[in-house]
Amino acid sequence: MRDFEPMMMEQVDIYIQQLIVLSRGSKPVNMSDRCKYFGIDVIGYLAFGYDLKGGQTMVTGMTALFFYLEVSLVVAKTL
Repeated sequence: MRDFEPMMMEQVDIYIQQLIVLSRGSKPVNMSDRCKYFGIDVIGYLAFGYDLKGGQTMVTGMTALFFYLEVSLVVAKTL
């Protein structure tokens, strides 16, 4: 688990930086979405050992669709 710590800290830093930027706006920040994106990134690294190209740095819309399709293919290959 100690080998995983630097990657985890990198993801926490991204999470905090995005919260700082989003909190400067006038709209409320949806913390459920932020936590989901953080979780996707951490699980991708922990379970598969690489970035799933989704999560915190994901662009919405079509990118989200492609992300879910990619994850589905990765999971299907592991079964």
